[in-house]
Amino acid sequence: MKRPVAVISTDTETEATLEFGQDGVIIYNGIIGDPSVAVHATVDQILDVSQLKMKAGGLLPVGFFTKRGGKVLGQIATHKLVVKGLFSHTIASLRTIALVSVAD
Repeated sequence: MKRPVAVISTDTETEATLEFGQDGVIIYNGIIGDPSVAVHATVDQILDVSQLKMKAGGLLPVGFFTKRGGKVLGQIATHKLVVKGLFSHTIASLRTIALVSVAD
């Protein structure tokens, strides 16, 4: 991934920025710079997202076609879970979900 992303836990007031480079990823405590994608979610919402199955590096978001995926999409639609950059940086947004996914 070429774009930095941020994950903000709205209930614990914890923030992290992930910056990707040739040698791997650097994780910063807090918001650094101007991330292209920023996920604002509660810990429970982050756990739900981490359970979504993604294929092809996030390009095939098959996990959205499950009960849990429908719940996540509903929270995005009602702005309870906010993904800034979802439409302007769609691929980076999907790859961010794939990055945090632990689902097989």
